[in-house]
Amino acid sequence: MINLFNRGGKAMLRGKILTAIAFALWQTAAYGQMNHQHGSEAACEETILRCASKVTPTFGPDGTLWLAWMAGGQISVASSKDAGHSFSAPAQVTKERLNLDWGPDARPKIVVDRKGGIALAFSIFRDKAFNGQVLYTRSADGGKSFSELRPITPSNESQRFEALALDAEGLVFAAWTSATAFLRSRAARNTKAPACSSRRRMTAA
Repeated sequence: MINLFNRGGKAMLRGKILTAIAFALWQTAAYGQMNHQHGSEAACEETILRCASKVTPTFGPDGTLWLAWMAGGQISVASSKDAGHSFSAPAQVTKERLNLDWGPDARPKIVVDRKGGIALAFSIFRDKAFNGQVLYTRSADGGKSFSELRPITPSNESQRFEALALDAEGLVFAAWTSATAFLRSRAARNTKAPACSSRRRMTAA
């Protein structure tokens, strides 16, 4: 958590947050406009930021702005130390094109701990029935490289709508919805029994 002790610092933080949100929304809108261009024009299939369909901003404890985005069937990450005026060279999280979850609420999730460690998760469609799978990875070198992608759970049930969070000690926790949780939720409406989504603590790869 970033602790600020003066109004100037708080104003700067608010400005950075607004910059990140506006930037993410602009990227998504640009992609939507691009998709509605004339059919003779080539689609944007590169992995660069301007081709992103979804962008997720977050801030590290030191104030660094991080972006994780989906483009060309892959996930990439870059950082900015000047409130988004310039960005580092993108780091490729994925090694090949994947069938990324393209639902309206689907986007890569990223958190950064106070030591600069990064955890990232996203979902893919693993078949034509839109059964999802949540994958996660971590970076121990400040976002220069990422570990091999791993399923967030060994279960084969459909998983989507993942979320990441850090606790006060910097431990990463993940939550997601699954087919089992959905069935429990339906049963709960009939039996008034509680139902919940899946969750776990993520350990270093």
